[in-house]
Amino acid sequence: EIPSRQFASALRWCNFYKRGLVSVDMSMYYYHVGCLMRPWHMGVAATVDEFRYHPGNLRDGFDSYPRSAYPSGWHFGYFLGVDGILRKLARDSENVDAGWMNNPEISNFESIRHKMERCESFFSDYKA
Repeated sequence: EIPSRQFASALRWCNFYKRGLVSVDMSMYYYHVGCLMRPWHMGVAATVDEFRYHPGNLRDGFDSYPRSAYPSGWHFGYFLGVDGILRKLARDSENVDAGWMNNPEISNFESIRHKMERCESFFSDYKA
């Protein structure tokens, strides 16, 4: 995730450092900058202390944090080649009980390449 300059400036003026965590919406680019999807709602802005002590748990509570009204920045989901995407999904499926790698539409090299060409998500519930 990359915060926008406007969002970073807004944080400075709203006592963010006293509050700790803010949930943010970001522009979601899937495979490249020409592949803009719907907004990504799981971003979290955190203070250095929050990030230092709780990095793995920040996204777990994203829907319970105060939500920013500012355009927050950009999320680059899968800016990788097919092999890199497969490695990322395998790693993520170890951390999340999602069974992604058991789904041939997600774990298949050709299927991912095809979806990249069409700028489609390989998660059926994530539409542009």
